[in-house]
Amino acid sequence: MKASVIVKIVAVIIVLGIIIWAVKFREQKEMQVQDEFVASKQTTATVVSPGAITVDGKATDWTEVRPFVLRWHEEVQNEWRSVCIAHDRANLYLLVELPYIIEDRAPKERSFLPLGSIYVDADNNPATGEPSSVSNIALGCERIVWLQAKPASGAQPCIGYYLEEYDQNGPEGGVRYTRVEGSEVYGDTTPQIAAGYRYNLEFAIPLASLGIAPPCKSRLLFLSGGGDMPELIVDMP
Repeated sequence: MKASVIVKIVAVIIVLGIIIWAVKFREQKEMQVQDEFVASKQTTATVVSPGAITVDGKATDWTEVRPFVLRWHEEVQNEWRSVCIAHDRANLYLLVELPYIIEDRAPKERSFLPLGSIYVDADNNPATGEPSSVSNIALGCERIVWLQAKPASGAQPCIGYYLEEYDQNGPEGGVRYTRVEGSEVYGDTTPQIAAGYRYNLEFAIPLASLGIAPPCKSRLLFLSGGGDMPELIVDMP
């Protein structure tokens, strides 16, 4: 057998080996990603002084708060990179880092742009609240925070949110959440409540509206517009 033929055979074997390795590596990575996103994660909200955080969409006043990295992967199309969680015993503060510039997603043709949601189990008890599971996680959800943007006069989108609460008397198998009256707020009318700037979303949500009374442990399940994220068991000192 000619040397050139042997070289070609060896080359083919090497290429096939690389392809097989790549396929197996991808399968292992996908399984790892799924494990990361299904498992509960433990984190602690940082206690800050009243007025320490200004809700302007900028991260300059979050330097003392460690971000919880949400392990962005193309495989799950996650639209949030990380989230910082803090509170001053009056408000829950969230700083969300995005993998895109918020100005590029400003809604123009339609009324609202969904940015994500937060399922809140205020008492860390899956036996209370919504008994069904969310994203394959048993979560006793009492509140849902719906984050969204609406068109604004300038290039900067107007960021806001509204709340829904679990209705245990709602129809079985039907919609069992009702919107909390007066809970819809936006940064154009309430600047200290929500803002977006560049790669960040920032929110200040009254703890009382979520049923959270520190010190306690609460469970928060974050869902972005493009994918599921881990449930966080948040220690609220």
